Amino acid sequence: MNPLVVTAVAMAAAVIGAGAVLVTKELSAAAAAPGATPSASAPGSAPSAGAPAPGGGLPGGGGGMPGGGGQGTLFMVGQVTKVSSTSITLGAQGRPSVTAAITNSTRITGRTASVSGIKAGDLVTAQITGYGSSHPVATAIQDPAQMP
Repeated sequence: MNPLVVTAVAMAAAVIGAGAVLVTKELSAAAAAPGATPSASAPGSAPSAGAPAPGGGLPGGGGGMPGGGGQGTLFMVGQVTKVSSTSITLGAQGRPSVTAAITNSTRITGRTASVSGIKAGDLVTAQITGYGSSHPVATAIQDPAQMP
């Protein structure tokens, strides 16, 4: 297959996937709090947690934990707007940006194996734990973005 075609299809899938991830996050937050309306105003404004709630959570971490809990796992595709050895900020069109810490445990895969190979403007996929808390952490970053 032509590498240019594969790249174009991958980029289109990444953009579509970013919307799907954000929609999934909001739908799972709604499932976690029946009758509540999820807010898109800021990261962490909708309740979510890493384990699905009975009868409503979606795979990928987004359902609410029994007894509450305001943090969860976020899987997202986004463009790197800022990156350093200790943090990364990702943005998705029409959505608030998300900043997460990079630690020694952060797995970086793709064309680079270290944070120094990630540049502003790169399109990446990221798994962020502690989303909605005061200390979100990037547990995995794939550069370039690759949808599951």
